[in-house]
Amino acid sequence: DSMYNIASGDGHHLSFASAKTLAARRAMSAEERLGTFLRRSTPLMEEALQHNESMDIFQDAFWSLLKGTDEESLVATNGGDARAENELKQLRTFNDIRYSKNMSLICVEWHPSLKGMVAVAPRANLSFEQQIAISRLALSTYILLWDFTDLIHPRLVLECPQDIHCFAFNPSQPHYIVAGGSNGQVLLWNIEIQVAQILRRQRRSAAARASGNLSKASSSTLLHQENEEDSSDEDESEETNLPIIPIAVSTLEQTHKRGVVEIYWLPPECQIDYRGQILESTDKMSHQFVTIAGDGQLLFWDVRYKDIAEGKLPLVGRRLAFGAELKPGKEIHTTPWNPLYRVQLKRLEGVGDFTLCKFLHTHTNNDDKNKDRRSEIVCSSEEGEIIVADWRGTNMISKSSDAAVNDEQHTETDAPEYVCWTAPDHTRPPIALEKSPFFDDLVMSIGDYNFQLWKLDACLLQPVYSSPQSTSPLTAGCWSPTRPGVIFTARADGTLDVWDIPDSSRRPSHQLMVAPTRVTALKFLKPQANTTVIKQQLLAVGDKAGNLHVFDVPRSLWRPTQNEKSAIASFLDGEIDRVKYVQQRTQARRKEREARAAKDDASTVGTDTKLATADRTRRSSASVPQESAEFSIDELNAMNDEYKVLQAEFAEMMDIELDETKIPKIITPPSAPSPGAKSIKSAASIRVLS
Repeated sequence: DSMYNIASGDGHHLSFASAKTLAARRAMSAEERLGTFLRRSTPLMEEALQHNESMDIFQDAFWSLLKGTDEESLVATNGGDARAENELKQLRTFNDIRYSKNMSLICVEWHPSLKGMVAVAPRANLSFEQQIAISRLALSTYILLWDFTDLIHPRLVLECPQDIHCFAFNPSQPHYIVAGGSNGQVLLWNIEIQVAQILRRQRRSAAARASGNLSKASSSTLLHQENEEDSSDEDESEETNLPIIPIAVSTLEQTHKRGVVEIYWLPPECQIDYRGQILESTDKMSHQFVTIAGDGQLLFWDVRYKDIAEGKLPLVGRRLAFGAELKPGKEIHTTPWNPLYRVQLKRLEGVGDFTLCKFLHTHTNNDDKNKDRRSEIVCSSEEGEIIVADWRGTNMISKSSDAAVNDEQHTETDAPEYVCWTAPDHTRPPIALEKSPFFDDLVMSIGDYNFQLWKLDACLLQPVYSSPQSTSPLTAGCWSPTRPGVIFTARADGTLDVWDIPDSSRRPSHQLMVAPTRVTALKFLKPQANTTVIKQQLLAVGDKAGNLHVFDVPRSLWRPTQNEKSAIASFLDGEIDRVKYVQQRTQARRKEREARAAKDDASTVGTDTKLATADRTRRSSASVPQESAEFSIDELNAMNDEYKVLQAEFAEMMDIELDETKIPKIITPPSAPSPGAKSIKSAASIRVLS
């Protein structure tokens, strides 16, 4: 253990141990020195990487210490990050080069049961002339189902032989997807098999991720086994990637005459029969949906049309008589899909039909038991009108309570009246028609530059609130699913306006940039019915370039504030009182104007009567003798003598010569005589009429 000093060649003294180490280092090769360094540094690097994975190295440590306090204090104590707390965080962006690039996403829908799956309907951006040029061509369009696990390829592709205007998932049976075409037909897909394949692959992937703590050898073995399973299921995956064709298409002769613009699945408690009456059933599945179009029709469809045609559901629809509809020499190979019930909305004045563009069902599970809203609907027309109707007919609801109603009772003289009332809403077709998730009778309609709120039960025939005009045209909008007083509206410049009505009703509280181009669709991922704690809110935004953006909404925009529902209720009550006051004052002013006009007419009539009476008196006095005049002859002679005296005094003062009749006489001076002409004297007398 003793240390011996030795002298080196350059005069420095080195210890025996240092010299030995130095000699060992010189004997090591470069590769050995590198390996030694890596073995010594590897544990340190692994520890640093584990720390980076377990904690955010870019997070502000002082900001994280404030967690647990209320949001207002966080915003007040951190001005820089407060701005970030109100910004949307983009999670995913989907775009397919083949199916959706440079195309407008006109409809966006979240899958009701599968997390992280959203469907879109792209449509080509064509001008009117281009649409006419290809109107006779058979072109296919597609519905794409995207999954968060794959950002490049859509999970499923649904093929349609025509342009798609809208589509919707069945909320109780999500494997059913129904879409409306531009020619008025309705299409139905069943993706149950394909979804089962997707779930099977997701379970295998989840099992592989759960085994991430295995060794490299075991992980490679598991990966090899997974590849073998995928190769054995190769045919199945290829079938999944192919476009899926619809299983049913409605009959062209029995469908809409114009393109379908809205689809709504009826809740299980609102299922109807072929007469439009509500069925009292315990079935918890939804089988029927409603479609509307510009022809003014509401068509009710049932996906069990085959069972209905075969007579298996006599309470729902009539058995189809195949032989009666066939012509001689023809056979039927498929069951025709016809609407179960049909409603034609006509104007109350009886002049033409409505051209419908938006549809809304006002029924909810929280409806008042004293008022049955199961058949109440709200529609918007292309002329900008809002229509409140009842598909059972306002004059037929009382008859529907009788269970013994027969078809013979529904005659032409007893035609139902569906429209309850109409009112002007916007000057052009509305962009959206949405019902509040928290108030059953509160409806929002969005026009080109503003939105309006309607309170249906107030029966005011006008909106209770109209927002200020936007600087850019509005293209989409919806209610917040978690906050009663928050409304989201999208503009043509790619900006999203957030309206917090209780906070500020005259301007948006936030303006967020969501897309570089025109926004075409908005859709929130609604929380599950039995969910008590919400940790995240997702918003899907479709634009004109075919991009689907999925954003994480900041907590300040989806977490409800204290007593927010009561605050918006008080705001609406105040607006209702204001509208009623304005209506009362308007009516009072109208009555005042009518009374004033009637008074002016009466005074005009009285003046005309007096003038007519005076005229008749003057005419009758002309035929009366002089003795019956107003002045006597002596009085008239005296007045004439007095006038002559005044006339003479005036003529003397003005140096005017009067003739024998006391009329002024003017003598024209003679003109200069011309050579050889006679002088002519002329005098002119001017008679002055008194």
